[in-house]
Amino acid sequence: MNGPAFLRAPVAAAFPTGFSGPTAVTLVRPTSGAVSPSTPPASAPPTPPTTSTYGQTVAQVEFQKTNEQHVANGLPALRLSSQLTAAAEAYAQVVFQLDPYLSNIAAVHTLDADVGVRVTRTGYRCAGLGENAASASATVQPDASAVATSQVDGWMNSPPHRANIVAAEYTETGVGCATGRPASVRVNLDFAVVCIAVYGTPR
Repeated sequence: MNGPAFLRAPVAAAFPTGFSGPTAVTLVRPTSGAVSPSTPPASAPPTPPTTSTYGQTVAQVEFQKTNEQHVANGLPALRLSSQLTAAAEAYAQVVFQLDPYLSNIAAVHTLDADVGVRVTRTGYRCAGLGENAASASATVQPDASAVATSQVDGWMNSPPHRANIVAAEYTETGVGCATGRPASVRVNLDFAVVCIAVYGTPR
């Protein structure tokens, strides 16, 4: 195997009135054999960060909405993986701290190595991986269900994001969301929600 093939595409998501935010995708298709990270983990597995109850609610609804789409396409429901969830939660915190509005969308999947490295840190052994990212921002904390629904709808309206959600080879997923007031606040956008969804094929 020559390593995973990455597809990154900036896509504008449609959010309800009062929301704004881009989405980004990394699509990794398994070829033959297992996906190997491009570089080895630099340190011991990080401790998953504490996620707010609000962030957990957004993540839970995103998981449910994603499974609705997966099943609607004739596929069995995705299993929730604690390891993929830990990887998603940890990376959502990194993105929130470094680029909460996804202003540098070309780099959003590599702010802390690539998804293969980050998932390997949790001990997850995989034959395929995909990752979607999204950010929403508003003047105040928006309704959690509305944010989650909007992000999944945005992904489903984007071919590369949709490909991750409805890929038959992915059988597990994990979602993590980091929320709150960013260190550098944009005008009238005092609250941000960064969500990372990771899709996996275990081996």
